[in-house]
Amino acid sequence: MLKKILTSLGGGAGAAPARPSASPIEEVLLRQIVEMRAQDPLIGARIASKEILRRLGNMLATETGVHAESLFCALGALAGYACQTAVRAQATARGLAPAPLLSPTQGADGRTYYRSDSVDAMLAESQSAVWCLLMDGARQAGFETLPDVGELFHHVAGSIGTPDFGKPRQRGPRAPRDLPFLYLRAQWPAFQPMVMKFCSAPDQWPVAYAYAIQEALQRYRHQFEPGAAAALAMESAIAMSRIDFSTHGQASTPLQSRSKAATLAAP
Repeated sequence: MLKKILTSLGGGAGAAPARPSASPIEEVLLRQIVEMRAQDPLIGARIASKEILRRLGNMLATETGVHAESLFCALGALAGYACQTAVRAQATARGLAPAPLLSPTQGADGRTYYRSDSVDAMLAESQSAVWCLLMDGARQAGFETLPDVGELFHHVAGSIGTPDFGKPRQRGPRAPRDLPFLYLRAQWPAFQPMVMKFCSAPDQWPVAYAYAIQEALQRYRHQFEPGAAAALAMESAIAMSRIDFSTHGQASTPLQSRSKAATLAAP
């Protein structure tokens, strides 16, 4: 049944609309997903993950194949930001303001960053957390010595507000072709509306992207060592879970410069 649904879903990789809406064919598929959800609550996330990997692989294909380092960087960025977005959506659905769940801090670069226990649970602590699914994927690909996720969190935390933030360390012979935020900014509008259509709840949004990473670890294991690929994806995910999307790509004024300006303006 899953293969039949995926075959019907196949189509172009154009950007999705800002608000999720379903075509007549998708409406049929969505009804089938609802029927299958009793046996597999995550069926929608699984189907979305297949489409994410297919489309993103096509976008990052070269004459010699998919650029794996870029693929894992992009998928990680999407998974990480999906955690923050899911926390915001869950709060709104309960009639709560998201602000208490996201602790803002201002980096030395003047930008806003967020820290959240709820986001971190989706990243690495819950049973269906991004990192848990990545670890399963790496093991399925035959890799047992996994990276230290605590070190990944520590590295990202130490880079906040510095020029090194959002620049994942090179894990293989090649570096990603772009930064995680640039992949996120380009691909989030294309993929997230589809994910929202097929997933029954916000906490499944990061799961859909993590399933895509999980499958990619198996598919590209001979091109990019699974442990290094998982570390690259997770480092990108942690970084993008911290950003203020609406302002991150804009020019910023470092706090030190602001302080100097305030001093000069003082009477």
